[in-house]
Amino acid sequence: MAATDLENQTQAQSGKSPNDAEASPSKKTDESPADQKARARAWEMLELAKKLCEIFLIFLIILTLGEVSLENEDEDDVQAVEDLSLCTCLDRQKVETHYQLAIALGFNMKYEEAIASLEAAIAVLDSRIKNLKSKTESPDETEE
Repeated sequence: MAATDLENQTQAQSGKSPNDAEASPSKKTDESPADQKARARAWEMLELAKKLCEIFLIFLIILTLGEVSLENEDEDDVQAVEDLSLCTCLDRQKVETHYQLAIALGFNMKYEEAIASLEAAIAVLDSRIKNLKSKTESPDETEE
């Protein structure tokens, strides 16, 4: 819709009305079917990126709410556990989320669950270390 507004403003500045544009060939009719398909695909990708950004923003909000609930001494730590548990479901690879959840579980005296959350954080870190070691090994380093 912004592109249409821009075209209308350009036409208004040039002294043409939007109705005059109908007499000239439209950009969309000048496009080949392959160009139209590429434009549609690009639009779909932008819509997907928008959805992913919205999901990531929601994740960050819930994570922040969980951390604030954890730090707020007046609040019940149960809310922190709920928020941080949701975050670990959304992103199992975030070490900080597992750690924060373990802290909240510890405050709620759920020590076995806190240990499991810390072990999940350690597993993610071990996996990352393994991946980094495999990427940094080069033939020169292994010969020594």
